[in-house]
Amino acid sequence: MGANWNYFGRNYANFDITKRSDENDRSDSWRMPDFSTVDVNMNYRFAIGKLKANLFGNVNNLFNKEYIADATDGKGHDKETALVWYGFGTTWTVGLKVAF
Repeated sequence: MGANWNYFGRNYANFDITKRSDENDRSDSWRMPDFSTVDVNMNYRFAIGKLKANLFGNVNNLFNKEYIADATDGKGHDKETALVWYGFGTTWTVGLKVAF
C-alpha cells in the first residue's frame, strides 16, 4: 500500500498577451488558490497456477477536495473575471495484470 500527498502552489492563470491592449497594465495574471490532494494505491501479487498476477487499485483525490485545476485570466486579473476549470473529484481505478 502507498499514499501520495500532492501540493500545488503559486500557479497563475494563463493569459493572452495580445488581449492586453492597455500598455499601462503590467499586472500579473490572477494567482490561483493553492491546494493539495491525497492519493492512495495498493498492489497485491499472487500466482494463478504458474502465471504471475498483480491486482492493483488507485484512488485519486481521496478526500474529494474541490480545486481549480486551470484558469484563464480575465480583465480584472481576479477570481471574479477569470475563467476557471475545476479538477476532478474522487476517481479510482482497479486492474489485474497477468504475466505469461
